[in-house]
Amino acid sequence: MREIVWRRGEAKWEKTLIVVGIVLCILLPVVALLGWGVIFGVLDEYDWAETEELHWKPQGVNYYAKGTHTDPVSGHTSELFSKTQYIGSWKRSAAWRASETVIVQGQWRCTDWSIAIWTPKEYWYTISWSDSLDGPWETISEPGNTQSMVTMSNPGKISFPQEWIGSNDWKPMYNYWFEIRGDYKNYIRVELNIRFSWWIYSETKTATDTCRMLNGIGEVYIDGPDLYEEGEQVTFTMNTGYSGKSTGEGENMGWTLTIYNPAGDAVEEFTDIPDNQYGVTRTWTVPVGAYNPSWSNIYTAKLYNAIIDYDSVYTFVIDEKEKAPSRPVISFSGGDKPGDRITVTLESTPNEETGAPIDYFKADVFYESGSYIIQGMTVDAVANKGTFTFTPNLGGVHVVASASAHDITGRPSGANTASIYIKHPYEEEGPAWWQEYWYVIAGIIGAAAIGGFLLIRQPPETIVLRRRDLEQREPRR
Repeated sequence: MREIVWRRGEAKWEKTLIVVGIVLCILLPVVALLGWGVIFGVLDEYDWAETEELHWKPQGVNYYAKGTHTDPVSGHTSELFSKTQYIGSWKRSAAWRASETVIVQGQWRCTDWSIAIWTPKEYWYTISWSDSLDGPWETISEPGNTQSMVTMSNPGKISFPQEWIGSNDWKPMYNYWFEIRGDYKNYIRVELNIRFSWWIYSETKTATDTCRMLNGIGEVYIDGPDLYEEGEQVTFTMNTGYSGKSTGEGENMGWTLTIYNPAGDAVEEFTDIPDNQYGVTRTWTVPVGAYNPSWSNIYTAKLYNAIIDYDSVYTFVIDEKEKAPSRPVISFSGGDKPGDRITVTLESTPNEETGAPIDYFKADVFYESGSYIIQGMTVDAVANKGTFTFTPNLGGVHVVASASAHDITGRPSGANTASIYIKHPYEEEGPAWWQEYWYVIAGIIGAAAIGGFLLIRQPPETIVLRRRDLEQREPRR
């Protein structure tokens, strides 16, 4: 008779392995999903002193992050901010004031990807401001929290597109643009944060850039029609902020209003415009000979100070207003997202009295903040219609097209405008969940396999022969 038994101590050992396997099945996904730092209190360390590109080299792999912009004044490249200084309170209306549009955008690159073990998972922008370069810095925009003075919500944490991983080329990241409404502080700082992960551990690396915010208002407009005949008076109204005149840089560093003819020549200049004034007016009389059939008859008034070309407004000159063609009808087609190629169609009707066909259109395209995408484009007309295209790189904003029609006699129509809303760009679909957490799935499958193996495994048989069985086999002698 045979009897199958367990070896001494074997049940305790195998039960321990089973318990360990079950614990791993539970713990591994929790650690991977929440992060090692969350569970064990390990905090990411940021290098607040870094003001240039990020360069991280774990295990011999080079990761880089820097800006995409070139500063228009210094010529410095790889800047996160589009400029080193911006003007605060750039625009004023009855309800609010806002700064110039501040744009931040980074770009990313990885070399030696074949041996990489760290994977970039997501990135985000943090914006702060301060009255001093030495701080303290107050955060005004971060994922999930945008202060009221910032006009655009923070885009949040953005997943790295899968096609970026494994490429050695520079890849542009999404841009974040905003304006500062109302008051301002002297400096603004951006932090481009990138979270890298490997297995159950993650690290966040940061690139930073700082710009200066200058207080000032600059606006010029015509309080009335934009189409005038020779001899008529045009009144320009201006709102001015602070210029170099107020900061002790000299009288020649103040405000100037200059009027240019269609050839780009200055025909009138006003230099006695005061700082920090609202509703300043200057009057210009359209001179005899201003209308010329051989050019566009668009006169441009530009408001300057020593820092920047602040604002401009068009004046259209004609011999007789009754002979003007109709203002163009403007329509859009082809897309509504950053990077889309958008087609603008312009159509005007010839004047009934003259019957002169439309020769061309003059067009501008700009963001609602005032930053131009296209300025002063000439669009040829065919059968009184013309088309052109543009590609916006900002989203979550209205883009305005302004155009005037010009017939074969040179008579302008005056301007008409239309706008299109460009959708917010931060809707890029990230990697599939199983691609993001492949290591979690692998851990669960592995732990389950171990546990299952231990549960179904049986120990080797041990055969024990009882005494009476031996006696039956070998009788006593």
